[in-house]
Amino acid sequence: MSTLAALDAAVADLAAAGRSGGVAMDVESTSLDPMSADLVGIALTASEGKGYYVPVGHRPRVSDLQLEP
Repeated sequence: MSTLAALDAAVADLAAAGRSGGVAMDVESTSLDPMSADLVGIALTASEGKGYYVPVGHRPRVSDLQLEP
């Protein structure tokens, strides 16, 4: 996911699915040590087999791997 339009669509889908169940979230980081880790991305799902990944800290920055405003 690299555009705000794709993020908006994911949020709408997750909000609709979350009303009938729940949303699971996982964060991806550069380290297991929370004091030195940088956030790389956020994974979200509300149903089996369908998920979303929001990249926010990939390095080197590649346009199709990074959410851009």
